[in-house]
Amino acid sequence: MSFPGALGSTLAGIVDRPDDRPYFLYLATSNIHHPFTPAPRFEGTSDCGPYGDFVHELDWIVGQLVAAVEARGELDNTLIIFTSDNGGMLNHGGQQAWEAGHRLNGGLLGFKFGAWEGGHRIPLIVHWPGRVPADTTSDRLISHLDLLPTFATLVGQETPPDLDGVDQLPELLGQAEAPLRDELVVLCNSPAHLAIRTGRWLYIPA
Repeated sequence: MSFPGALGSTLAGIVDRPDDRPYFLYLATSNIHHPFTPAPRFEGTSDCGPYGDFVHELDWIVGQLVAAVEARGELDNTLIIFTSDNGGMLNHGGQQAWEAGHRLNGGLLGFKFGAWEGGHRIPLIVHWPGRVPADTTSDRLISHLDLLPTFATLVGQETPPDLDGVDQLPELLGQAEAPLRDELVVLCNSPAHLAIRTGRWLYIPA
């Protein structure tokens, strides 16, 4: 994906829509995947080398998208989810960031490709004013597999009974009295990294 060209087209598509029909946007950026190639305007803006600069660029991209939605007057009626597909990677750029003091995965053990939680426990930030309670956090188990049935419920559609996923809309809205998912099978890169999450426990047979 090229920025700002592709991002510009995406923003224009949001702002210049001819009507107010609902829409779905899935934006998968190259940030913060290696190679770390921040645009010139972001180079040197962090204390963690290209890795940190690339994070700054990602922050800017998200800000531009939110601003575009706000310009349409639709921010209060738009569900925004920010997430990732894996934990940070300790390759050359990741090692440079680590040496500069940046902890890619916070206090979690491990990195991308591994079975430890640093490899697959990732951010899930949800913004929907008036629907998702502000300034709240949840420690309950949610998988990306759950997003499809959650979105289906949101728009009033039924999902196949054998679909791999759990409707997490009650959890996002702060209405779930108990965890909606207790178990999850995690397979990170290799069968040797197969793991099973049950409650607060992670079982790694290897």
